[in-house]
Amino acid sequence: MTDEQYIHIAIDISKKAKYPYGAIVVKDGEIIGRSDDETLMETSMYSHAELKAIESASKNKNLYGDLKGATLYVSCEPCIMCMGAILYEEFSKIVYAATLQDSNDNYCPEMITNIDELAKYANSKIEIIKELHREKAVEVLRQHKDNSKNRILITGAVLSSNEDSVETYNKIISMIDKHKFLVSSPIDTMNFKGNDYERYERAMNLLRDTKMIIAEMSTISTGISYC
Repeated sequence: MTDEQYIHIAIDISKKAKYPYGAIVVKDGEIIGRSDDETLMETSMYSHAELKAIESASKNKNLYGDLKGATLYVSCEPCIMCMGAILYEEFSKIVYAATLQDSNDNYCPEMITNIDELAKYANSKIEIIKELHREKAVEVLRQHKDNSKNRILITGAVLSSNEDSVETYNKIISMIDKHKFLVSSPIDTMNFKGNDYERYERAMNLLRDTKMIIAEMSTISTGISYC
């Protein structure tokens, strides 16, 4: 397969991901890791597509610390954190589509770094192919942000274990046009396995991307505080 075919796979993964980024690891002409594979990593603010793909490759092929010579295809330029892992694993090639600046401009704030400068710290030279099918990856970022801005957050007593409340919650869900809106609840954050700071940041990001809040507040319930 060609670089173009592999980068298309990474971009396709980004279209279906919870956050619009996708990555694959290729070694000896075989895809050995994907960011949409179930990995050993817990979901957190540090679970970037590159790290998930690397963990997937390491687990699936018993290649912990042995990805030397592999190629990483990623829908967006790696950040400084992911570059650390790439250098540590001694990848020989990186191919990316959108830039960190594209991500910053179209989806979320980024720490903009110079990938060429970071690559100088590698034990051996890393080939970097930049902005391959960039516009396709940028469009994924834009669409994801546009969709998330149509998010409805449901909170309050409807989230309790009471059967009547659950029925109310289900009725509300049934009335929402799923084609126009994303539905979220504080349960998403309650089930998130991060530390307190990460949970707070995730909750605030959720609120910032919410167009409408539905809160049934007749009964004290976890989630009301988000309002």
